[in-house]
Amino acid sequence: MVAAWLQFVIRDWFSHGTSPTEDPWVVPLAADDPWMQPPMRIMRTPDDPTRPPGATDLPQTRVNVLSHWWDASQIYGVSADEQKGIRTGKAGKLLPLPDDPAKDPSRVPGFWLGTEMMRTLFTREHNAICDRLRAEYPTWPDEELFQRARLVNAALIAKIHTVEWTPAVISHPTTKAALRANWFGLEGERVQRLFGRLTDSEAVSGIPGGKADHYGVPYSLTEEFVAVYRMHPLIRDHWHLRHVADDSTARDCDFRDLAGPNALPVLNDIGMADLLYSFGTLHPGLVTLHNFPRHLQEFRRPDGNFQDLAATDILRSRELGVPRYNEFRRLLGLAPAKDFHDLTGNPEWAEEIDHMYRDIENVDLMIGLFAERLPAGFAFSDTAFRIFILMASRRLNSDRFLTDYYTPAVYTQAGLDWVADNSMSTVLLRHHPQLRSSLASVVNAFAPWTTSGV
Repeated sequence: MVAAWLQFVIRDWFSHGTSPTEDPWVVPLAADDPWMQPPMRIMRTPDDPTRPPGATDLPQTRVNVLSHWWDASQIYGVSADEQKGIRTGKAGKLLPLPDDPAKDPSRVPGFWLGTEMMRTLFTREHNAICDRLRAEYPTWPDEELFQRARLVNAALIAKIHTVEWTPAVISHPTTKAALRANWFGLEGERVQRLFGRLTDSEAVSGIPGGKADHYGVPYSLTEEFVAVYRMHPLIRDHWHLRHVADDSTARDCDFRDLAGPNALPVLNDIGMADLLYSFGTLHPGLVTLHNFPRHLQEFRRPDGNFQDLAATDILRSRELGVPRYNEFRRLLGLAPAKDFHDLTGNPEWAEEIDHMYRDIENVDLMIGLFAERLPAGFAFSDTAFRIFILMASRRLNSDRFLTDYYTPAVYTQAGLDWVADNSMSTVLLRHHPQLRSSLASVVNAFAPWTTSGV
């Protein structure tokens, strides 16, 4: 569930667009390298079309073809045409899949079962929100219902990520309290539910409903943020899909069975409740060295070509101007690693990294992040945490729809109540009540669920 959610929200936040097929990066390989299409070719990130010609003295720049904001564009699209293709035109509601077969999402690079499950779940949630708004405002037309429901759905997704997903992967009492304070403030959820925002103070009453603040810098998601979210080891190679009723086996799959067009038959043949149960009870992979999914190192793209996503992740940080590990830490005000043994507490890893890089200053960011000792309760490194915690607040502070416009006049009181009253667990149970026993003893839906029959 952790991995599926992460890729779901990333598809709302950032994409550099479709890479050009001409002039790819060519990675030289050793003569005995088993890569099936030598030499390895990795398509380049598209150029920034707004960059002045010949501006070689300026820092690297690329564009984000998405919007940077919590607007749920992974559901609603980024253009009027995309949006039109997913709407029913009645009561503000959405279609389960685009009505144009030519826009089959399974043909888009990166599509897999996990992201489609989340998209389907929150498409249904959008439609449930429409039903609630229509009951409150029966004269509203399709467009009004759609736009208000989208705001509510996007805010609920932002809340779930802030107070549930992120605390699940940074599971330390102090950080969990701090992340919840981003949304509820020091007054806490219970007081806020009873009395609303007590003050204009972000510290006391949380960020949502407060004043937008850009801190003197126009908001955007940064390449450093993109780099630390490269967490492909969360994705498992092998998936034991099971039935929620009795935990019996539905199907054993490799990741390639769940990626691209292969995912749709699985989605159709195995019920959504069974899939959600399987994802909820399976543990994600560890974000460490020697745990990159084998199937993502030999990932077959929709165009038939193979891609090594581990190599691609390392190359992307270099290509996009993200500093190497030690310099990255210096720029964050953190102490750089003195040597390879200082970097990691694993002597074997230290020797392997030394053999590969020779100079600690050459270690790529992703390698350093994956090699670090993990703080207690953390699913990833302390260095990555610094970017996580900074952007967790900034994404909310700068968003007018989660600050100045987070009001009954914009969302409706019914919409604000929907966000306040719901969580990942309530969303799951609204659409799949069969999951009740598995979630009954779980405080956070991103923690492992109870296995049926246990």
